[in-house]
Amino acid sequence: MQIEHIPLLQIQRNLHDIPRGMERFREYLSVMVNVEGDDLDLAPLVSMNPMGREHVTVRLDELLALDAERIAIETAAEATARLFDWSGSYRHGLVIVDDLRGGWTNRYTLVRS
Repeated sequence: MQIEHIPLLQIQRNLHDIPRGMERFREYLSVMVNVEGDDLDLAPLVSMNPMGREHVTVRLDELLALDAERIAIETAAEATARLFDWSGSYRHGLVIVDDLRGGWTNRYTLVRS
């Protein structure tokens, strides 16, 4: 098995440097979608809330300071070595999935909870 880590934390952090609004949302879409515009290059980012607020920026900064991407790369390499006799090739990345006070709030879920 081959497991490849795709660094995504800095991409998310860069998006958070753009003020919340349509400019950030358009950049979020352009980062995920391939050049042809017909598929996703960075599918894990679909779970990101592009309108995340400041608490997400703080968490991204903490993970970047922790060097979480390096840890994920090392973990993917270790898993690849341990699962050498399994077939398949996989890509993964770290994504902050957060909707606290965000624009992606599922109001149906909130009402039913």
